[in-house]
Amino acid sequence: MQLTRDQIISAIDAVTKPIDVPEWGGVIHVRVISAAERDSLEAAMQDRVTRAKNIRARIVALCACNPAGERLFTDEDAEALGKKSGIVMDRLFDAAMEINGMLPDSVEDAEKN
Repeated sequence: MQLTRDQIISAIDAVTKPIDVPEWGGVIHVRVISAAERDSLEAAMQDRVTRAKNIRARIVALCACNPAGERLFTDEDAEALGKKSGIVMDRLFDAAMEINGMLPDSVEDAEKN
């Protein structure tokens, strides 16, 4: 079936995944980011000075959402998130990277295809 412009624009393709965070007493969802958000993130990653600075918290701030896919945090919240447990940030970061196809294995698989 050939999709139309309107079908594509109106398609709901924002996937979320619940992640249990017992340390905080609940669940947080992570979401697939938009193409524009990913482009902005990748552009920021090209800057050698800021590339790795607080990257886990920056990606969690971008991807953490409620079940409807609405962001929980602003970009400015990354600094405060960076002060949270590294174990929790690793768990949420890994989930965000996985759902967005940004794990090294995901990138290698995409390049093969």
